[in-house]
Amino acid sequence: NECTISRTTINDKCTIGKHVTITDSHLWQGATVEDNATITESILCNDCIIKNGATVPKGCIIGRGCVIGKNVTLPEFTRVTLWKDEGDDDGFSDDFDGDESSDNDSAISSSSGSSSSGDDSSVHVEKKHVV
Repeated sequence: NECTISRTTINDKCTIGKHVTITDSHLWQGATVEDNATITESILCNDCIIKNGATVPKGCIIGRGCVIGKNVTLPEFTRVTLWKDEGDDDGFSDDFDGDESSDNDSAISSSSGSSSSGDDSSVHVEKKHVV
């Protein structure tokens, strides 16, 4: 039943399961981390859910309302969001254009069974549930 939580900010209405490890991270309001999950140096935005046994490693940002599925291990620096900014042209090579795929497809998908991502681990999820 023990959890290991260190150097982490936990906001209101968060739920943390059993045997969870959270290090150097920020959990925004209403974030849920289920049993046996590991979160390291990442940001969990409002109302996101990290399912049982999932691993969210260094540099990940899990957007509002996103769900990371049971036993999924994300690559470092992955960004998962429900929102797609068509006009994002900030000069960085992280723009999502919707027709590329990467190795992340095996670890991240929407509940409809498909996903798209750029080469840098940024992911736009069409549906709420990421498995």
